[in-house]
Amino acid sequence: MRSSVLIILAAFLGLVAAGLVYLRLGSADEGRVIVVATTEIEAGGAITAGQVKTMPWDSSAVPDGAFKDPKLVIGRIARAPIAAGLPILESSLAKPDAKSGLTSVINEGWRAISVEADEVSGVAGFIMPGSYVDVLVSGKDMSGASFSKIVLEYVRVLAVEQDTKADPEQPRVVRAVTLELSPEQSERLDLARSVGKLSLALRNQFDKQSSASRGARLNDLMEGAGDLPAETQQPTAPAAPQAAAAPGVSPARNVPARPVRANPQVEEIRGTGNMAGAY
Repeated sequence: MRSSVLIILAAFLGLVAAGLVYLRLGSADEGRVIVVATTEIEAGGAITAGQVKTMPWDSSAVPDGAFKDPKLVIGRIARAPIAAGLPILESSLAKPDAKSGLTSVINEGWRAISVEADEVSGVAGFIMPGSYVDVLVSGKDMSGASFSKIVLEYVRVLAVEQDTKADPEQPRVVRAVTLELSPEQSERLDLARSVGKLSLALRNQFDKQSSASRGARLNDLMEGAGDLPAETQQPTAPAAPQAAAAPGVSPARNVPARPVRANPQVEEIRGTGNMAGAY
């Protein structure tokens, strides 16, 4: 009888503890549910109901600008690509009244301008939306001398041809690239386009340091054509070591060669005829 009472009491306490844990977790989940993307969302497109869902999230790691209600993000325009499983943040969305398209991707105060690119200047198709590039111009100066100069640095690529979606697994040759520039940079690019041919150099997205390059001219190519870097220059061959002398034998001395006279004279010595009388 006593054991039955203890069993019933233990079961009751277990149920009470389970209820407390459930209530605790339920109250905590209310602050940890946020809206995430179920599929990849392209930049410039309006978010649909099938692209988002709510998901429990650690309350201590909820990012700033996260949403709890999917209705607040449906119909909003994504300013940048959002991968599946990532939270939908206010910073990744355009203003509520923004229209879909490239205009919603451009930051306020900036401009979008397109440049033509071929297989060489397009880095063999590896330039994608979200990449950062330098813009170079090559042409001839006032004296007719050829030159090449970086005119813009660390420029963000908004779109490749008509595509604002980046696909790193499918590089392609592009013919037009749309860049995000300030008004002053737009003027420099438009002027550079009238001077010569434009090329794009792909750069690391975390490398924001300016190159401070003075440009290159034809003389720079000719002067440095035969120079080799220090690490590639062939070292001078060391002198061949002399063979060691055998034990007990004095090493050979380096006797300098006797100079040869240019016009040697031959001296003839004759005898007196009577050699015995000399003694």
